[in-house]
Amino acid sequence: MTFTGIPFWGVASLIGAVAALLGVLHLLRVRPRPVRVVTTLFWAQAIERTHARSLLDRFRHPLTFALLLAVCGLVIASLGKPELTASGRGICEVIVLDAGVNMTAGGDGNTDYDRARVAAVAAVESLSGADRAAVVVLDPLPRLVHGFDQSPALLARELETVQPARVPASLDLGCAAARSLLNGVENGRVTLISNLPRQSDDGVDRFIRVGESRANAAIVSVLFLPEPEDPLQGRLVTRVAYHGPAPRRVDLRVTRAGGAVLLNESADMTPGSTRDFATGLLACDGDEVVIALSGDGDARGDNNLSLRLPSRNRIRVALSGDVPAALRTGLESDPAVAVVDPADPHDIDVRTGPSDATIERPTLFVDASSAAAVADAPLFYAANHPLTRNLSFEGGQPADAGAREGALMELGEVTLATYVPGAPARAVFSTRLWSNEPGLYRQPAFAVLLTRVVRQLAGWDAQPIALSPRRVLEDPLWADRAMVAGPRNVMPAERSTADLAAPAEQADAPSTLRGSWGRMRGFELAILLAVALFLGEAYLQTRGRIA
Repeated sequence: MTFTGIPFWGVASLIGAVAALLGVLHLLRVRPRPVRVVTTLFWAQAIERTHARSLLDRFRHPLTFALLLAVCGLVIASLGKPELTASGRGICEVIVLDAGVNMTAGGDGNTDYDRARVAAVAAVESLSGADRAAVVVLDPLPRLVHGFDQSPALLARELETVQPARVPASLDLGCAAARSLLNGVENGRVTLISNLPRQSDDGVDRFIRVGESRANAAIVSVLFLPEPEDPLQGRLVTRVAYHGPAPRRVDLRVTRAGGAVLLNESADMTPGSTRDFATGLLACDGDEVVIALSGDGDARGDNNLSLRLPSRNRIRVALSGDVPAALRTGLESDPAVAVVDPADPHDIDVRTGPSDATIERPTLFVDASSAAAVADAPLFYAANHPLTRNLSFEGGQPADAGAREGALMELGEVTLATYVPGAPARAVFSTRLWSNEPGLYRQPAFAVLLTRVVRQLAGWDAQPIALSPRRVLEDPLWADRAMVAGPRNVMPAERSTADLAAPAEQADAPSTLRGSWGRMRGFELAILLAVALFLGEAYLQTRGRIA
């Protein structure tokens, strides 16, 4: 016998209290009601027996006491939900409920999360009284909302307070959390409820698919592409992905937080395709931008995004010492650089002297301590270094793999330029670069190299910038952006659309869970017996068999 409602000790305590109360009531002295009669001849014996009764006298109606105690005991036992099990241990089930952005899809006023919530309640109600259930909600991280020891009657109310998240749920973490709850538990199983296709390696014992595969267009990533000539401005590129059974027209609108429209464009998209929407040139002013994608029947959680543009001001460079005039001219020709006085606030120092000097901020050194270059020595440059990539110097050739580490450019045995990353960063240029003998400073490629070095010291990245929304997620739909450095901050669509080359698969038939009414449960049997005994006691009393 297993009690799945009130524990056994609680049932026993209540039955004992009721038995004591009924016993006291049966032992109390009877107080006759005064009634006027014609004669007391026939009442003498009854009065004598009443006066002789004491508090500790035996029960005058033991059968009535037994019937009332049985009725009350059965009612109390039904509150404990007794179950007869062969092993004495039931199933321990953990239900993992997906409450990610994909569960916001749906029609007819009901979302897939509403269907999943009903399925979770039905799954718990279908368990026998010896079984126990816990519910973990993913919104988006695992969260236990219903424990094994809580009453199943509270589950529906607990799930009504949960709303789907605006990001995809972590299904893997949810299944792992469910399995951790079953550590050391026999007869345990994990049930996953979601509208996403089941993965073969999810590790769940039962999967309930709700809803169906629907057409969905989503904002999957936003990049800011700085202009190569002027990195103080760039274009905002929004990638939209679409999956569904038929082509669809999507509308993308990009506005500033104040309402100014930056882009309002429509496009026809085929299933399994992506499309980039690019704005015109925008200043890197750090202003907030709102992106909205319209479309009927979509999961709304991935249609809106708010973020901020990069905030870039001109790089303030202070020159100290005997800086070569050619270097000053090269810095002043960069539209992103402002040459300021060393006493004014600035971002980068340009100074002469040994490169091992202590620095307070990113610094470009002009070092005259290197040896003189050999006449007619060949020029080698590191073609694979990020700062010299895609550059070609006249009279030079790319260095081999065995070139000096950290060297950007060498003339014979003399290192002309190096870049030493660190905190703060520093770059070292030899005075040989500014001499007329090699004439490197006159080449357009060197002007590009100088620009790259200064922007690298300032912390600028020439690669596309993945703008960070209010959340950081992986991008399952943008595989060709894998080479972009740093984390990718995106707003993905459903995870089932990772392979956009294939059409969306058809939904599985929704699972319907119903209670097992084939056999009567223990508490139902207890209530039925209590009602039968109560009716029997009433019948015997009307027949005068008991009092």
